[in-house]
Amino acid sequence: MAEECGVKILLVGAGAVGQVFGRHLQKGGAEVSFYVREKYAEEARGGFTMYAWNEHRDALKHPLRFEGFGVLTTLEEVASTTWDQVYLCVSSTALRAGWLGDFVAQLGAATLVCLQPGMHDKAYLLQYISEERVVMGTIGFNSYYAPMPGEEVEEEGVAYWFPFFSPSPFSGSERVRLQGVLRALRAGKLPCMKMRDVVEGSVYISAVLMFVVTALECHEWSFSKLSKSPLLRDIPKASFEVFAVLSKTYRPPAPLWLVKLVLRPFALRFGLWLAPRLIPFDIEQFFRAHFEKVGDQTELYLLEYLDAGGEHQTKTVADWLSRLRQCRG
Repeated sequence: MAEECGVKILLVGAGAVGQVFGRHLQKGGAEVSFYVREKYAEEARGGFTMYAWNEHRDALKHPLRFEGFGVLTTLEEVASTTWDQVYLCVSSTALRAGWLGDFVAQLGAATLVCLQPGMHDKAYLLQYISEERVVMGTIGFNSYYAPMPGEEVEEEGVAYWFPFFSPSPFSGSERVRLQGVLRALRAGKLPCMKMRDVVEGSVYISAVLMFVVTALECHEWSFSKLSKSPLLRDIPKASFEVFAVLSKTYRPPAPLWLVKLVLRPFALRFGLWLAPRLIPFDIEQFFRAHFEKVGDQTELYLLEYLDAGGEHQTKTVADWLSRLRQCRG
C-alpha cells in the first residue's frame, strides 16, 4: 500500500480532527507525522486510541490503535524533511496565533491543505504562501473525545463518524496538487470529493451553523428546548442577513429561494428532531463538547460577519453576538 500512495504528510495538530485524517492517510500508505506543542509530544508518541462508528455499530466496545507516526515539536524538525502535503488541523483562531508565517517558511514546495471554513481564512493564509500551493477543504465528519457523558469506553480516545453522503470537499487552483490530496485520502478510505470552490460552498453553510450553535448554547445545548424556542424563527433572518453580505463576494452554492425553503422554522425543527435519531452517538453532547472547545471561533465568525456587513447591514448579527455573550455570562 505504501507504494500506491508514497507521500510524506505532516499534520498540524493531533486533536480529534488531526487524528482522523492521520489514521486514514496512514491506512492509505502515507508516511504520517504530527507537529504539536512540546507539552503534547509525549502523549502523542505513545500512540492514540480511536473508535470508528462506521466500522462497528457498537464502536465504543472496539478500540483501535493508531501509532507508527512521527511527532515533531520544532521548526528545525519540520525543515529537515521534504513534505508532500501539510494539513492544518487547528481552529481558525489558532491559525491566527502568530506562528503561521515562520512555519510555512519551513515547508519547501509542499502542498498546504487548509481545513478552516471561515470567510477570511484563505485570505489570511495567502499572506504567507502562493495560492497555487494551497488546497482548501472542509471537514465532512464528526469526531470527539470519548467518553462523552453517558458513554463508557475501555480507554479514553477519539471517536469519529463519517455521515452518509457527506464527503469532505476539497478545491484548489493547481490540479496536480488537488488530485494528490484526493488520491492520498481516497487511498485511506476517507470520504472526499472535488468541489469547484470550497470557500464559496462553506461560508454559507458556516453562517447558518454559527447561528444554530449560538442558539443551542443559549438553550443548554438542548435540541428539544431550541425546537420550542422563538429563537428558532430568528435563525433564517440572521442567516439571510449574512447571505446578503456574502453574495457580494461569493456565489451561493444553491439558489437562495431554495435555501429559504430549507431554512424555514419547520424544516429546522424537523432537522433537530431527526438528527438524534440518525446519528449513532449523542449529538447534543457532541455539540456541547466540540463548540465549547472552539467557542472563540464562533465569536470570531460572528465578528467577521458584523465587520463585513457594517452596523446597518448586519444589525441582527449584532443582536446575536450580544445574545451569545450574555449566555456566556
